[in-house]
Amino acid sequence: MRNLAFFAALWLCAFASSAMAQEKPATPTTDDFAFGFVLEPEEGFGIFRTTLPIEVYRHSVQPDLSDMRVFGGPGDVVPHALRPVPQAAKRPEADVSLPFFPLHGENAKPASPLTVEVVVIADDGHTVVRVGSKASTTKEADGAPEAYLLDASALGLSPNSLTLSWNAQPSLVWADLGIEASPDLRNFRPVGGGVIAGLVHAGERLEQRTLTLHLQPGDRYLRLRAKAGSMPTSLSSVTAGFQPSDSKAPVESLPLKAAELEPHILLFDAQGPLPVVELDLKLVEDNTLVRATLLSADSKEGPFVERYAGRFFRLGGRTPLQSPKVELPESVRARYWKLVIDGRGGGVGRSLPTLSLGYRPDEILWVARGQGPFLLAYGSAEAEPASLHADDIVGASDEANIGIAEIGAKKELGGRSRLVPAPPDTTVPWKVYALWSVLTLAAMSVVGLSIRLATRTPPKA
Repeated sequence: MRNLAFFAALWLCAFASSAMAQEKPATPTTDDFAFGFVLEPEEGFGIFRTTLPIEVYRHSVQPDLSDMRVFGGPGDVVPHALRPVPQAAKRPEADVSLPFFPLHGENAKPASPLTVEVVVIADDGHTVVRVGSKASTTKEADGAPEAYLLDASALGLSPNSLTLSWNAQPSLVWADLGIEASPDLRNFRPVGGGVIAGLVHAGERLEQRTLTLHLQPGDRYLRLRAKAGSMPTSLSSVTAGFQPSDSKAPVESLPLKAAELEPHILLFDAQGPLPVVELDLKLVEDNTLVRATLLSADSKEGPFVERYAGRFFRLGGRTPLQSPKVELPESVRARYWKLVIDGRGGGVGRSLPTLSLGYRPDEILWVARGQGPFLLAYGSAEAEPASLHADDIVGASDEANIGIAEIGAKKELGGRSRLVPAPPDTTVPWKVYALWSVLTLAAMSVVGLSIRLATRTPPKA
């Protein structure tokens, strides 16, 4: 009887394990998502970045875009992460002075012929030959270097130009210089150059001190050589210059029409949680000025959060004036925007204004594991969040080793039905009922067997 109870308990455990395994959620497939885009990666990389099109925002169920996956060729899910588009490095506020070192190089010629001295040592018959020069090279004697080596390793951003300064008289400087770059002081390649000059004649003055430069990531050292003319003998400084550049990624604009909720309250629907950085309210009627507040929310019901309060205007006349764009201090991800107008200024007139949202699309980082084609799937009311942190992917490489994957053809996967939660299952869970029935009967059987064994009279000896 004890063996019977043991085997009954073992069978129940196996049955329960099988039932629970059947209840575990399956790995998502492309059919679990509404739509998808084919990804077209460039060759030679293992990690890629793709800028999200606006359709992804408009069909995403989750405000944080967590209902996305990237699938490989056989339908396998590959790692991905969502991040804002990296901003361009901001140029230094001032030019940066670079350390420089004169080089007296291999092309210097001796100032006098080599001398050969032969010494015969009579005691052992050995002969000693000494070869030398009576003077140093001309360039070293004159102080004119063969080249200059510049240390640019401390710069966080590649310069676009070099400006040279020297102490010599202006009438003594002219040279056609070439610039070479190296990551390791061993292998150099041409990266720019130009003509420097400091000339004075008949009261006229000509100066040119700037060289153009085109560096690549990893270039740490620069070398200046004279292709024609002579290097300055008294170089006093070398300054790295940076061209002005926009430190922000491009902003895309989406104009929205207004829906009037009630007098002096307008609602704008972006149809997706766009990462907004700019707001541009366009009033329609001339000579309109109002004070208003702009708020945002994930749903039409709110709660709405105030993003900006101020003055908006459109003034005619000789010089028409329009209120400027509102730049938000940080990106705001929201679908709905509400404009609350102060009615004391008479409102916006009979024509409703438009609101243009300036947004910077996010990009998705993903790892190209396995074979393509790769697919970006999005729009699912049932998918669980599965995005990694961007540092998990970028930390395994660096930005220079991340390729670009363009957005290809759009595909319908599971269709629009995947954008709404599935209706509750109203079928009778017979498996669950059967499991609990079997467990109850088994427990009662084990209890009965235990009572019988406890009350059983032991056989007489």
